[in-house]
Amino acid sequence: MVVAVPAMKSIPGVSFVTRAGLGLLSFRSNTAMPPAPPPVHKSLGGYCLRATCSVTDVQGCEIARVKGYDKNMAVARNTEIACRQHVRALKGQGRLKCSEAEVVMLASSPLECSGQVFFVMDGATKQLV
Repeated sequence: MVVAVPAMKSIPGVSFVTRAGLGLLSFRSNTAMPPAPPPVHKSLGGYCLRATCSVTDVQGCEIARVKGYDKNMAVARNTEIACRQHVRALKGQGRLKCSEAEVVMLASSPLECSGQVFFVMDGATKQLV
């Protein structure tokens, strides 16, 4: 129950009230305007991580690339594993080697970002995972 306190000095647009039985004093605005809405915080938006490993020969010339796309940082490890397995399948263990994965954050990706790994050689693309 809210009771107005008549002994208080009046302020235009504000009425003072006491909480029933508690003896606390608070005020209530007589204007019907609600408070301003809180500011809207911008989100970060979509992103994708791309991990790239280079397949090189003994002279250091790049033969191919293995690229992986995912939203998880595990894409670097998965791309390195896929690269090593593909080099082993090419029978190039002594002659070919994989570099460490280089991870880049993309604002958007031309591919769906859900853990795919691709082998790219001479413009031809083959999906590994």
